[in-house]
Amino acid sequence: LITSLTLGAEVITIVEEKAVELALESNISLKKQEINESNAILDKKSSYNVFIPRFEGVGVMQDSNTAQVVPMTNNEIPTTNFVGSVEASIFLNPGLFDGVKLLNRNADVESLKTAKERAVVIKDTKIYFYTLLLLRSQIDVTRDIIDTLESRYNQVKKNYDSGYTDELSLLEVEVSLESARPTLVKLEQSYSLSLQNFKYQLNIDQESEISLVGEIGQEFKEYDFESVQKALQTNNLDIQLLDTNKEVLKLQLSLKKFMTFIPNLGFSYTKGTLYNDPLDSDNWDRDNFSDDTGDFKVMLSMNFTPLLPNSLERVEIKKINNGIKSLELSRKELIQGLTVQGIKMVQDIKTSITLQKSLNGTIDLAQRRLDLTYDSYNQGTKELLEVESAENDLNSARLNLLGEQYNYLVGIFSLEEMIGESR
Repeated sequence: LITSLTLGAEVITIVEEKAVELALESNISLKKQEINESNAILDKKSSYNVFIPRFEGVGVMQDSNTAQVVPMTNNEIPTTNFVGSVEASIFLNPGLFDGVKLLNRNADVESLKTAKERAVVIKDTKIYFYTLLLLRSQIDVTRDIIDTLESRYNQVKKNYDSGYTDELSLLEVEVSLESARPTLVKLEQSYSLSLQNFKYQLNIDQESEISLVGEIGQEFKEYDFESVQKALQTNNLDIQLLDTNKEVLKLQLSLKKFMTFIPNLGFSYTKGTLYNDPLDSDNWDRDNFSDDTGDFKVMLSMNFTPLLPNSLERVEIKKINNGIKSLELSRKELIQGLTVQGIKMVQDIKTSITLQKSLNGTIDLAQRRLDLTYDSYNQGTKELLEVESAENDLNSARLNLLGEQYNYLVGIFSLEEMIGESR
C-alpha cells in the first residue's frame, strides 16, 4: 500500500526533449509509416530474387485408358504408373534490372515519408509543449492581477469602512476584480483540457501528474533568406519526395518499355523418372524405373499485341510520361510556394525579435511608472484610477510579450521543419 501511494504521487517531469521523445514513441501515424518503410526495405533486400531460377517438383500418379507400346521393342508399358519430375526455369529481360532499381527507390520514398512524418510530429509536439507553457504563464499573470486587485480591494474596503473613501471608489475596484476572475477560469479550463490532450499524445496515464519544465522566452535565432533558400533546395523533404517519385516513374517507364517491346529469353531444364505399375510391381525392381525422362529448353517469347497503335501498354506508357510531366510542374509550383512562405517566415521571425526587444523595454518603463505612480498615490498626489491605469499597461505589456515569444517559437519550429532541421 505504501509503495502504491508513493508511485501514485510521483510527478513526471517533462522537458521539451522528453516530450518529443515520448511523442515519437507513441504516435500512431508514425508507427504505421515505419511499418510501410520496413516492408519497403524488405522488398529492397530481396529485390535480387528475380535472378534466382524457379524450382518446381511435380509428382503424378496416372492411369491410362489404353496400354502404351514402346517403339522399336513393341513392349507394352503398364497403364498405371507414377511420374516424378523436377524443373528449373528462368526468364530474362533487361527490364529486370530496372525492377531491382525500382524496389530500391520505393524504399527511399518510404524512408522520406517516415522522415517527413517524424518532422511533423516533432514540430507539433514542440508547439503543443510551448502552448501549455504560454497558458501557464498567462494564468500566472492573471493570478498576479487578481492578487493585486484583491489587496487593493481590501485596502479600499478598510478606507471605506473608516469613511476615508467613497462607495464609488470601492465599486470600481470590485468591478475590476470580478471582471478578472472569469478570465482566469477560462484560462485554467483551457490549460486543463490541453494538458489532457498532451498526455494522450505522449501516452501518459491521465491520472499521472506531470510537471512541465521550460521557458517560453529563449535566445534568439536569426535566419537570412539566402541561407533558407539554399536549405530549401537541398533539405526540404517535400522536394526530395517529389524528386524521388519522379525517379520512380522514370524507372517504371523504362521497365514498361523493356517488358513490352523486348523479347523474353527463357531457360528450362527438366529431369524426371517414370515408375511403372507402382501398385502391383516389386518396388525394388529396377526395371520398373525409367530415369531418362526430361529435357533442356531455350525459349524466346514476345507478345506482339502491344505493338499495335493505342494498345493498352502504349496507353499506359503515355500515362507514365504525363505523370512525369505533372511531377515536374508540381516541383516548380512547390518551390514557388516554399519561396514565398520562406520569405514570410524569415520576415516574421525578424519582426518578432524586434517586437520582443521593444516589449522588454516597455515592461521596464511600465514597471518604473507603476512604482512611481503608487508612491505618489500613497502620498495623496495621484488618484487610484491612475494606479490602475499603470498596472493595466504593465500587465498588458507582459501578456503581449508572452504572446510574441510564443509566435516566435512557432515560427522557428515551422521554419526548421520546412528546411529540414527538425530534431
